[in-house]
Amino acid sequence: MRFSNCIHPSGGVARFPARIRRHHHLQDRSPSQFRAVRRDAVAGELTIRGVTKPVVLEVSAPKPAIKDPWGLQRTAVSGFTKINRQDFGVAWNKTLDSGGVVVGDNVDITLDVEMFVPPPGR
Repeated sequence: MRFSNCIHPSGGVARFPARIRRHHHLQDRSPSQFRAVRRDAVAGELTIRGVTKPVVLEVSAPKPAIKDPWGLQRTAVSGFTKINRQDFGVAWNKTLDSGGVVVGDNVDITLDVEMFVPPPGR
């Protein structure tokens, strides 16, 4: 979805960067009989093409911290959500000869985030 027609014909990604901001709350979704991994839900707002909507990211529990070669403590989390691109005004599409369309409305968003604890004094 990074080609300009899909986001906006006159500017694309540079004109309408996507961003997630304003973390609202964290809800524990502990393991259940259906899920073996502990997951949490982080609510916030996602802005695409200047349209801001609330979203909930399902996130994994942070991985155990490790020490990297530079002596910093690092950890990682993964997050996932689904959105409907039409909700954000991303409407470009093209009909195929077979009758289908090029781009579906549902978009899966996956985040893999690595974090480190800065050393004292930084």
